Amino acid sequence: MNPGKLDTKITLENRTVGSTNAFGEPVVTFPTLAIVYASLEDKGGKEKEEAEKDTAIGKAVFIIRFRTDVSTTTRISYNSEIYDIRAINEHGRKRFLELITEKR
Repeated sequence: MNPGKLDTKITLENRTVGSTNAFGEPVVTFPTLAIVYASLEDKGGKEKEEAEKDTAIGKAVFIIRFRTDVSTTTRISYNSEIYDIRAINEHGRKRFLELITEKR
């Protein structure tokens, strides 16, 4: 991977569960973990039916420099869109992470 291709600025957000709301449900928030540069490869998308309604799902692969604090509970914010991380692959010996994501 050529580090010069890391030309897209993204925001990594970690899922945290805080206190409960008035109904006793846990409050889930996504505070910013880091703002990093990534390489973006759009993998197209598809539509599927969820809960009796059509949902568009876009797939994308982001490659970032290696970090130990990224997991599948982390999400990516890019271009006012949210991408859920579905899989993480390590490239090289702790050089880069390939984040396979879905945009909803």
